[in-house]
Amino acid sequence: MMDMKELIMKSCLFFAISVLGSTVASASDIIICDQAGDQSIRVYDASLPGDSLGEPKWIWSGPRDTVIPAAMRKKFLGNLAECKPTADGKSILVAACSGCWAVVDYNTCKANAWGVNKMMSHSIELVGDDVVAVVATGGKFYAGLLYLFDIKGDKALQPKKQNSTAFWFDNPHGLHWDSKTGILWVLDTPSLTPCSVSRAPDGKFILKRLDAYSLVEKGLTYGHDLRPVPGTRLLALTTHEKVMFFDMDKRVFLEDRSIVKRDVKAYDPGKDGKDLVTTARTKWWTDTIEICEDGKIRDYKKLPGAKIYKARWK
Repeated sequence: MMDMKELIMKSCLFFAISVLGSTVASASDIIICDQAGDQSIRVYDASLPGDSLGEPKWIWSGPRDTVIPAAMRKKFLGNLAECKPTADGKSILVAACSGCWAVVDYNTCKANAWGVNKMMSHSIELVGDDVVAVVATGGKFYAGLLYLFDIKGDKALQPKKQNSTAFWFDNPHGLHWDSKTGILWVLDTPSLTPCSVSRAPDGKFILKRLDAYSLVEKGLTYGHDLRPVPGTRLLALTTHEKVMFFDMDKRVFLEDRSIVKRDVKAYDPGKDGKDLVTTARTKWWTDTIEICEDGKIRDYKKLPGAKIYKARWK
């Protein structure tokens, strides 16, 4: 029979192994938005052997989220376009081309904020704790808009109270909130644009464009995905022609790091140097997630029958 000292030591060892195991597992989790079937956001463990993803370990679907009013749930069937985790990993940010968005709590698998916008949503960011930014394109009169939504307090689950303000951009698709400097980066067709966000006395949002870093001057078109490179001050951004890197502090493109790779819909840098890439194979989707290092494919994971638009590290 174990004495108390031995029992405590074994308990501590078990706890340490459990923590280590969960850390390793979480580092290899992949989030995807699948535009096939029930249009769900799913999380898979990519560390499992083989080239195919197994059963999902987490699923969220707008039509099944009871926090969202029944009459609005089907809007999330309109081509999911984003599945971005927040920096703390506690939430997943969702946007759908049908013109809706949600901030989904990972533990409860329920939206703790949601809303609607005109045109086709492409990406979403949390700006601080109580503002949601969404970029959308389409419509008769505008190439695209950046929306800012106030989700403070009970506004989070009541879109009619969110007092949104919209700002024109040329076909915007990518967003990144830099919490260190308080700058919202917007990626659209001609440029990468840093912006400041503030509020007027009447509560309306004010967006100030601080500069613009041209893609067109570099012969690039259709800025698409925008993600931070972990552990650095770099942004990875995709265009129709290649993947580029930008230093947020020095405000320069790093030409020597660019990767010639066309039609990349999502490029998600990993903490261990492994990057997730989804490249359009049929129209704008794929059934294969590429795992790259130094711009070269080292591995891949397949999900037969899927229409994967974006994949993110959890």
